[in-house]
Amino acid sequence: MDIAVLEIALQLLAAAPVGKFYEYKPVGYQRLVDELTMQVKQLAWQLRKAKPDCKLPDKAMDYLERNGLASVEDVLR
Repeated sequence: MDIAVLEIALQLLAAAPVGKFYEYKPVGYQRLVDELTMQVKQLAWQLRKAKPDCKLPDKAMDYLERNGLASVEDVLR
């Protein structure tokens, strides 16, 4: 395959990710996401209490916020 074709394909994927348009979501998907999000929040909170100098809880909450799974209020709590 020509390198130019690959470069064009990569640029197109970067401009409009395919996953956003064709993402399959099974029945109960949102409930599962909500439950996993809550588990991550609880684990982050417990880890923050147990080891205050650990950066992992902040990274986990930042990830949730960036992906629309946690609000700013959740991160600040």
